[in-house]
Amino acid sequence: MKTSFRLILALVGVVCSSVTAASSEAIEGLRQAMIDKDMQAFERVLDARAIALDEFSSNVRLYEIACASTTEVYAPFFDRLLAYGLDPSTEDPTSHPFDFSLLDCAQGRYNAVAFKKLLDAGARSDIYLCNPCVSRFPEPLVERVVDNPQMFMEVVKRRELTNAELISVGKKVERIYFHKIWQGQPLNEFYADYLRKYGINVTPKRKYGEE
Repeated sequence: MKTSFRLILALVGVVCSSVTAASSEAIEGLRQAMIDKDMQAFERVLDARAIALDEFSSNVRLYEIACASTTEVYAPFFDRLLAYGLDPSTEDPTSHPFDFSLLDCAQGRYNAVAFKKLLDAGARSDIYLCNPCVSRFPEPLVERVVDNPQMFMEVVKRRELTNAELISVGKKVERIYFHKIWQGQPLNEFYADYLRKYGINVTPKRKYGEE
């Protein structure tokens, strides 16, 4: 009886190790297919269902693939992952302060199209980046996208910002000069006008020499 029980345990161990190996192989296949821009190979891995959707938020290698897919050149692969059912609010399992969430991945790669698609798919924009260090560096996502007004506007047209978010944006507008024009205004002045509508008065940072 003992021998049979040990045999069962051994067989279970073999099966588990095979599943782990297959999962690792699938992840590498997915990564390489995207690098090679081989959509057929990419879809074969996904269609085999060897990768569970929740693994993108728990497996660092899978999260890196999803994050990299927000780069403009990988747009078809990004679209395929969303169609596969990738959670648009997926966050980095290591809580790294950069590329913290898929929205942060898209903004860091200056990809407004991917950013919008994530929001359209229901991605949460009310997050604070780098959760473990929020008490020291409270940086809401909207503060990080301030230098990209197109992304900022995609957020605010979907919801109102909290007072804390507005204040955070205001501090950045006062601290950093953005060399951009938006809707006919220097970007800093545009944000100052926007914030005044919500009772937040700021003195926008001006270009060096104009202060």
